[in-house]
This record gives sequence, structure tokens and C-alpha cells, in this order.
Amino acid sequence: MDASIDIKQLFTEDAEEALCGALFINQSNVMLLDLKQSEFANEKLGCLYQAIRNLTENKQDADSVSVIEELKRMGKGGMWQWMELYALSNKTPSSMHYESYAKIIREKSRRRNIYRQAQELQRIAADVSRDTIEPVGKVINNLTENASIDNTAESIQAISEKFHEDLWDRINGKKSSGILTGFSDLDKVTGGFQPGEMIIMSGVPGVGKSMLAMQIALQVSKNIPTVIYSLEMTKELVYRRMVSGIGKIDALHLKNGMMSQEEIQKYKDASAEIESRALYIADGGGWDLLTIKADIMKHNIRHGVRFAVIDYLYLIGDMANETDEVARTTVLARGVKRIAMELEIPLLVVHSMNKAGMDNSGVPGLSSLRGSGQVGYDSDMVLMLTKYNDSMGNLFLPQSELENIRGLFFVKGRDMPPMSKYVPLVKNPNYPDFRESVKR
Repeated sequence: MDASIDIKQLFTEDAEEALCGALFINQSNVMLLDLKQSEFANEKLGCLYQAIRNLTENKQDADSVSVIEELKRMGKGGMWQWMELYALSNKTPSSMHYESYAKIIREKSRRRNIYRQAQELQRIAADVSRDTIEPVGKVINNLTENASIDNTAESIQAISEKFHEDLWDRINGKKSSGILTGFSDLDKVTGGFQPGEMIIMSGVPGVGKSMLAMQIALQVSKNIPTVIYSLEMTKELVYRRMVSGIGKIDALHLKNGMMSQEEIQKYKDASAEIESRALYIADGGGWDLLTIKADIMKHNIRHGVRFAVIDYLYLIGDMANETDEVARTTVLARGVKRIAMELEIPLLVVHSMNKAGMDNSGVPGLSSLRGSGQVGYDSDMVLMLTKYNDSMGNLFLPQSELENIRGLFFVKGRDMPPMSKYVPLVKNPNYPDFRESVKR
């Protein structure tokens, strides 16, 4: 190995002390971490972390006396003294940076493991008396575990048991078929959005795809905690649109404050209705796949969030400087799908079209999606929102009403009825609101 490498930089006792001190201040934060005791370089601090975690999982206070007793139960009695714990808690001024400390600890742990595996490879290469296949395979396995791939193959018997329990709950009405959007025609076709699914919603600019996605989030949040990542609009604009849609209030009046007494009352009623929902909204341009995943995990733990909307795919910050649109959308699509699967929640993602899709006056297909074809492959469902077109048949409505008709076409989907093609929607011409009232 290169003797010039300073292995001291692979250890960080300061961060380990700071994390344990932060957890003493607010022990509930330990449940928001997936850090393992083995990732600590300092055994003493690792045991302390595990003791705090054990107490928290058992709904016990992690005070100095309880921690010392837990350490004794772990066979580590005498490792910490009461005064040491007191000094450690006073040494950390705040618990607010616990995630940063944990991130440092994990990164150092991974680097130490890579360093150890590199040393092992050097020993394997130098030992010409033994075969290399088996020991190199073990190194590769260790490096794979280092990448934090926690999922593994599961027996068909275990899968069958889970499926049976889930099906029985559905039969007995204890569990719905999926996340219902509040649009009955859509829900009849899809059976609801399923955990682990990535649902792409696309359409030409101005057709109302972001509006529809936000309305679905608002409707879902009436029963199921939901989070929106609005990467294009501010939280305030999203909220204003929701108030306008529910209250049937002119959005311009909400913007300039020139409201009648009737509109003020409508505003109060609409605000009260929205505030009753379990809905969380994030905005800004600093979100990437990692931070979105971490934030969903936090909201899942704290608020039970089970559905998320991202508006929209191309504004996720990963590979922002990549000029190859195909390469970038490939990474983003795979990353979002992985988040949905790992967190076992459906993700509704707004995505734009390419030029060919925008020029298509009929029903766009998967090839109309912007960037890589991987977006279509990785998605479980693709919905295309279009203006009224000939493929929707004759609705026997005057032209003035046809201008507000939208078709939500099923371009891709699993387990849908064979004759499913689209669901008709009406876009309110005055407010950001969709409804189902057109009969085919």
C-alpha cells in the first residue's frame, strides 16, 4: 500500500462524540438514523450509541443512570462512568446537527472498510501459494455490503405468507387496494397507486399536468399523509392554487388582495379545509435524489407519509451540469424508482415531453417522454394528459366546452382492464381545478 496515505483521516472521534452528545440531548433522533454500532471506530462510543438506541426502541428514557444500566445488560458495565456521560452531554451545545455527525461517521466507516479490503487484496496478490478466486470473491462481497445494499432474496414461502395476509386484509375491507386519488374513474382503472410504484405524468406545457398532480396530492392527503416536492413553484404559489381551486376564488384576487367579503369568507373556509389535511410541501432548487429520499424517510417516521409527488423530474439536482439529456434522465428515473421501491411508497412524478411529443396532435406514447427511454422502462405507469382530440370520440359538446376537456391516457400500466384507454376530465376555465363529469 502507498505509505504516504494518512490513515488518521479515516477516523473521526470528534463526530462520534458529538453524535452521542446530541442524542443525549434529544434521544428520539436516534430513530431517524440507520447507523449501526459497527460503524463507530471508537468501541466505547459505539457501545454508548447502541445503549441509547436500545433504550429508545424500548420507550425508556436515556438518562445517565438508565444508560449505565443498559451497558451492564450489554455486558459493558464499567465502560462509562456517570461523570463521563455528564461531561459528554455538556460538551455538545445542540442536537440540531446530529444528521451531519452521522453522515460523517458512515462515510469514514465506508472508507475504512475500503482501505481494509484494499489491504486484503494486496495480501491475496502477494500470496502466490493460494488461489485467488475465493478470497477475491469475499472482498467483493464485503465491498458490496459497504455500499449499503440491505435487500436480499426472500423465500417464496415468506412472499406467499405476506401476500396471503395482504389479500385477506383487502377481502375483509381492512386495507384498500392502493392509494386512491379521489378521481373515481382513474381509481377504478388503476386500483389505486401501489407501494413501490413510480407513476409518470406527462403532457404538453400548459395542459395542466402540475395542477392535476397537486390536486391528486391534496385529495390523497385527506386520508393519507402526503408530501409534495415542488421544484418549479414556490410553496406559497402551490398553496394559493389550492385555495383558489377549493374555494373557487379568482387566483388574481388572492394575489393582489382585492377580494370581496364573499371571497374572504370562501378563503377562510378553503384555508380551514386545506389545513385539515395531512399534507407537507417542500420547494427550492437544492433537492437531489439523496435529500429527497432522506426527507421522505423523515416524514414517514414523524408523520406517517405514504405518498409523494415530485414536480418535476428534470429539476432534480443530480448531474445538473450533464449536457447529455439521455444520460441524465436515465440516472434520475432509476434513482426515483429506487426511492419508491426502497421506501415502499408510490411516487407520482411530473415529467416533460420532447419536441416530437409536443408536435403530436393525437395521443403521445412512451417515445414522447423527454430524454432517455429508460424513463418509460423504469416507470410502472405512464399517464399522458392531453387536450381534447379525435381519439376521444364525439362527446357531443359545443366547441367552447371542448376547450376545457382533458383526456388522461394510460400509455403504460400493469394489471389494468384490457379496454382501458383514458379517463375524461374537465379543467375549470376559471380556477385550478379538475373534475370528472364527462360521460363517454
